[in-house]
Amino acid sequence: MNCRSRALCYVIALGLIGGSPIMAEDEPAEPEPLDPSQGEVAEPPETDQPAVASDMAERYGVSIEIIEGLRDDGMGFGEIEITLALAQRIEADGIVEKGEGLPTILAAREDGKGLGQIAQDHGLILGEVISDVRGEAPERPE
Repeated sequence: MNCRSRALCYVIALGLIGGSPIMAEDEPAEPEPLDPSQGEVAEPPETDQPAVASDMAERYGVSIEIIEGLRDDGMGFGEIEITLALAQRIEADGIVEKGEGLPTILAAREDGKGLGQIAQDHGLILGEVISDVRGEAPERPE
């Protein structure tokens, strides 16, 4: 190849890679601005926590303060609902006295037991309790 052909090849190669010099590895490229025509990323829906807590309190016959206390202790609404359903079930089945279901469940949780083990200890299958909850729970907006 002569000098003129190399120069032509170099120009063609630069045209193919965008005509810009290759950046050094230690120089990060600036991100390109987002194209608004591509649409926006949807924000996850916010949970109306007071409404969820009050619905749950009404459904299980406990005060909203109990729900809020369990939330403050780090439990999510799903875990609270399963805990309350299990407590309600062991009371309804006569396994514990009325009003002792939740303290019984929470004491077992303090001892390190999971909800499945607690259900099994009381002759129940947690999956059945959860299925009952799903069948009774009101529709929540998504």
